[in-house]
Amino acid sequence: MGYQVMVRRKALISALFAVALLPSITSPVRADAAAPFAQALAEARADAVAERPQDALAAFRAALAAAGGDAESERTARFGIARMLMWLGRYEEARSVYATLLTCDLSPEDRQIALAGEVKSLAYLDRPREAFRTVGDAPVVSSDLTVAAAQAASWSGWSDKAQALLERGEPALAQLAPGSQLAHQARSLADDVHRDLAPTVTVNDAYAHDSDGLSTNDTTASVRAPVSRTAAVDVRVRAFDLHDAAWSLHGTETRAGFDARAGDATTVSVTAGRGAYAGWTPAVWSSDVAYQATDDLRVAAYASGEAVETQTAIANRTTARTLGARATLRLADPLALSAGTYVERFSDGNVRHGVDASLAVAAVPSAGIGLLIRERAFSDATAGLGYFSPAHYVEQNYAVTVRRRVRRWFVDASAGLGHQAGGGSAGTPFSYALTVRGPVGGCLRADASLNAQNSALSSASGYRRTGAAIGFSCAL
Repeated sequence: MGYQVMVRRKALISALFAVALLPSITSPVRADAAAPFAQALAEARADAVAERPQDALAAFRAALAAAGGDAESERTARFGIARMLMWLGRYEEARSVYATLLTCDLSPEDRQIALAGEVKSLAYLDRPREAFRTVGDAPVVSSDLTVAAAQAASWSGWSDKAQALLERGEPALAQLAPGSQLAHQARSLADDVHRDLAPTVTVNDAYAHDSDGLSTNDTTASVRAPVSRTAAVDVRVRAFDLHDAAWSLHGTETRAGFDARAGDATTVSVTAGRGAYAGWTPAVWSSDVAYQATDDLRVAAYASGEAVETQTAIANRTTARTLGARATLRLADPLALSAGTYVERFSDGNVRHGVDASLAVAAVPSAGIGLLIRERAFSDATAGLGYFSPAHYVEQNYAVTVRRRVRRWFVDASAGLGHQAGGGSAGTPFSYALTVRGPVGGCLRADASLNAQNSALSSASGYRRTGAAIGFSCAL
């Protein structure tokens, strides 16, 4: 969980101080303020305007030390310290300063600013639920607190709550300068929330080719329509093609689905439909339920049934039913552990037992750089016909991941090496992936990716596969 939010942090850091400096930082210094305090404060302001946050932080701290116990001067310095810490990505320290400010005697306006700062710092620490609940019964009046609280709600998966906050805060948001960073952030957030709650049409196409000469083309079109602010239905149609120089296989799959959130912690999703493979029409279905009451722990259970999509398995009409569970735990910032187990029962009598685990490390959060360590293993009771089914299989992967924002586009990249052993062979697999997503105009958003690997779930080492995909979605 910790690493998933880094792209959000980086995307918004520039907005934290590029917004016109808030009143608590730029309010005039009292005429009777001590000269050392006034000088340090002036230096801090100059460094901030010159975009030197580290120097500004030191100057604001010098101003705090020179405040001489004057409450107003201390508050002014602390607001500056907190802003610079946020700018530098030192969110835990910033949160502590904002918490201290909230114990002070603040004006209603400054209390909104301090509370917004605490909410933002918690959200950037990948604690959006705690951030949202921090607001409690406090009135959300300022544009800064409106955006901070709505962003925390959105990151928690509560788009309905985010929309309600944005609607109530519309008078304050309307007062923002159109070109300001906070106004841009508010518009971007409103667009994200709208996409979550509006009817959406999505089309995706993926192509892959491997070293065995097999090419795969997979096209999916779906329509999703909300039935309430916390529930939606969707219809999905999929067409795919597998072929090499000697043969080809075509198939389709049609599903209807429903997903909903019950309360703030539980989500449920189900789909059901039919596949069509050269006269064979097996049932396809999936279901999952997840529970996440806090930012630190998420547990989920899932089940599915589908056809095994290889040439021989389709000819033999082989299906697989899977039952599994997964838990994701934040050990300590910046570490998050995810582990799961599953049982897969094939219609040819084979039974597979598998486990997998991953450890995500936010190595350099401010730069969006992380490490991902993954391990998975499974064992098959018998040799399956037409799909990779070793008695034992083990694989480890070690990857560097990068998540950045370039203007309104998000970029995700990863590259890694590992080790695999199974089916009587072993190897050192590599993989890389690049994904770019963002708006292309009007209601359209695009999602494009490239990937390559020299091993796959259903093949022994020595196998190589490259792929590309592109998708478009439109929120109506």
